[in-house]
Amino acid sequence: LLGLSGGVDSSVAAPLLHKAIGKQLTSVFVDNGLLRKGEREYVRDLYGKHFHIDLRVVDASALFLRRLKGVSDPETKRKIIGRTFVEVFEKTLKDLGRTAEFLGQGTLYPDVIESVSIQGNPASLIK
Repeated sequence: LLGLSGGVDSSVAAPLLHKAIGKQLTSVFVDNGLLRKGEREYVRDLYGKHFHIDLRVVDASALFLRRLKGVSDPETKRKIIGRTFVEVFEKTLKDLGRTAEFLGQGTLYPDVIESVSIQGNPASLIK
């Protein structure tokens, strides 16, 4: 399973993984309600039609916006968004009657550093 955001990192990961494992790959693009105008259609057309990748587009905008309503703390928002993405991926797989052993995503090492607190040091949580 590949979490395809449409950003540069996952946009590079998608065709590389597709080339490596072909039809074993299912990519999921989640509309979280916070996208640019026309972004969902652009991603669907580019990856589904141009690269012929098995792309599932999931509109989870109502779920994300409901969970984020009234939340102002950036770290709390980040955690809500992360958990919700995982839930959407799991539900998508369940709806497809599939399982996935691996989750691919376009995350660079600096994103990992920004997202993980090392030995309780809050300075490492940049996001």
